Amino acid sequence: MTLVGGLYAGMAAPEGGAAKAEGRLLLHFDPITLEGAGAEGWGWNGSREIGSILLGARLYKGPTYFRLGFHHHHETAQQDFLDDYGGVLFGVGENINHRSGLQGGVGFAHEWGKTIPGDNFFERWSTGIDLSVSWFPLSEGAPAYVGLELNQALHVGKKR
Repeated sequence: MTLVGGLYAGMAAPEGGAAKAEGRLLLHFDPITLEGAGAEGWGWNGSREIGSILLGARLYKGPTYFRLGFHHHHETAQQDFLDDYGGVLFGVGENINHRSGLQGGVGFAHEWGKTIPGDNFFERWSTGIDLSVSWFPLSEGAPAYVGLELNQALHVGKKR
């Protein structure tokens, strides 16, 4: 199992840019890794809150991976978020634009345990970069987002 935390920056026309903090849980099975992710952030155009969840799978080839998953996204205006942040964070508030689609990505994860000798805590860390494309075909708003995430991971239990 791996716990991943990252910072995401993305762009979508005409929506503008967005920044999110993202958390991932990876469950490793050979040769597939299952992935669950959640994120909360802010869109620059129109000051809107953006939340998302992802359920998918990864395939590793050395330190590089390819991934694909179901992506659910919600957006709401800044004032709606401030009026009912609990409802918005759980996706049940009013005036939320719910959108579903697919997200594909490619990434690279440098495992520090392969470069730091000895049996120590740092062997369980990896640092990565992930490039993704999210596609929302049947929804109101931008049909696609392109994003870049920088992340840090902690491997818990048996390593991949």
